[in-house]
Amino acid sequence: MKSFAVLLVAFVSLGIVSCDSSKSSTSAPVPARQSSPEPVSHSAPESVSPTGPSSVANENWKYSEDTDEMSGKKMSWACTSAPEGAELCLRKKGGQLESYLNFNSVEDGQFLCTDDDCSSRARFDDGPVITFGGVEAAGGKTTMLFIEPASTLVSRLHKAKALKLQPPIYEHSGEVLHFEVSGLKW
Repeated sequence: MKSFAVLLVAFVSLGIVSCDSSKSSTSAPVPARQSSPEPVSHSAPESVSPTGPSSVANENWKYSEDTDEMSGKKMSWACTSAPEGAELCLRKKGGQLESYLNFNSVEDGQFLCTDDDCSSRARFDDGPVITFGGVEAAGGKTTMLFIEPASTLVSRLHKAKALKLQPPIYEHSGEVLHFEVSGLKW
């Protein structure tokens, strides 16, 4: 371990390893979306937990707006968190509405869909259990799951105070996520 530290110091001193964030990144670019009409591609949003130029919060929901640099389209988000570590976010971009669940890291959780099922069971307040479809994020991102249809989810969220959601979570089959959803102003 001591020799590793000596090597690391040597590399940093010689400029071989740099922590300078102003240098270009080698990460792959986010694929561009097609112009209107936009098909649903389920690519991961540029910002999963939005903290754009304008951000507002109420008791249960955090709101944010930003403009897509490439398309010039206004994007807006509304997100709420569950004590189990997941976020439920709604996103509008142009005329497109998306809803997705997100874990901030693989350690917090991962979604695992089977070949024929990616559905989530939902219960709004004390209502009946209903099923929403799900789509994994493009590119194999296992910490994100799109919930469909987004318009139905948003409509029910407007009327509810609480949402219990049971998505397909890797190694935690049957776990229920609890969201306080009252006050959605969207």
